Amino acid sequence: MTLENLRKYKKKMEIFKLQDEKLNEKLQEILELYWHRLTYDQIRITKLVFVRLKKYIDDEQYLVFCVLYGLYYFKIIDKNNPLLTNEDTKKIDILTTTLKAEVSWDIETFFQNILSMEEKLFVFKIILKSIIILEPKIFWKIIPNVKQYYRAIWWLIPILSYKHYPKLLSQFQDFYFETIYPREYKWIRKQYKKDIEKVTVIENLMVDVINDLSRIMQKIWVCGLVMIRRKTYFSVYNKIKRKKWDSIYDFIWVRIIFNTINDLNLFVENFEKRFIIETKKDFIKHPKPNWYKSLHYTFLYNFESNNYNTELQIRTKKMDKDTYENTKISHFSYSLKRKKWDEVFKEVQDWVYHTTKYLEEHWKITKNTSF
Repeated sequence: MTLENLRKYKKKMEIFKLQDEKLNEKLQEILELYWHRLTYDQIRITKLVFVRLKKYIDDEQYLVFCVLYGLYYFKIIDKNNPLLTNEDTKKIDILTTTLKAEVSWDIETFFQNILSMEEKLFVFKIILKSIIILEPKIFWKIIPNVKQYYRAIWWLIPILSYKHYPKLLSQFQDFYFETIYPREYKWIRKQYKKDIEKVTVIENLMVDVINDLSRIMQKIWVCGLVMIRRKTYFSVYNKIKRKKWDSIYDFIWVRIIFNTINDLNLFVENFEKRFIIETKKDFIKHPKPNWYKSLHYTFLYNFESNNYNTELQIRTKKMDKDTYENTKISHFSYSLKRKKWDEVFKEVQDWVYHTTKYLEEHWKITKNTSF
């Protein structure tokens, strides 16, 4: 390898640098041994999965496993390779069994694996699937049974709702909607554009909302974590059908998480003076039966001489932690109770049924599953 090629190689490999010295040494050894045997497209896949996994998982052992699994999947190494630990081999077996069950539609085996696997491995599998289905041009020629990846995307919506991964859920919702139901997808996009046509781009509205809410916090000297996202076309379509509206009611969703209840109350006092409140649901004073606690608002936000409905949820760190740890199925059960998914999405309804049935049988959970 020439000096120039060596520099280029090192620059490309910077993406795979780990903080743990021993793990980084192991990873660099793996790359030096096997990287040259991968095709350009295989390298691209591995990089995409690795970079995305970094955002969701802090455990660097999993980042090493990510590369090893790629080498195994592309048949560069086998399970007898000395670089693979017993734990790595177990993970590979679980992923392989789950994939076979998914492709062959073996629902029982699939659920036993997907809902029982440890959280980090579940996230790894979801990221693998997301990379493959969201960038299909790269993968058609190198991924076996890639059509099955498209066919199986509908199970992600109820399971990601149950597991509570809002960012990943949003991506899969609209991808599923556009891919499986292009006619309905085009219709809701047209409605969306018509109802928000005076906003240059939805992102401008979102930036303005964040700035205004942040100014309130700055003024009263409190800190809060602000999260904001555009409502997905999938969720907006379901909401219009469920509520029987003829136009889109709200466009964006905001959540603010405060350190203490005092900070939260101080913010609420100033927020309610600043905006026109359409609805307010106080699940802090009156928690839901599953002990879900939060303040829910819809308020009017004036932007470029027009009023837009915005949804806001406010809670403390403890409430947020309890929501995910102690009421893990709260969002999922809410979706079932409200019949959140329209009947047109037959595949999603089927997977909701299978998910709920599995949970009832294995964890004695009783939910309303009528559609």
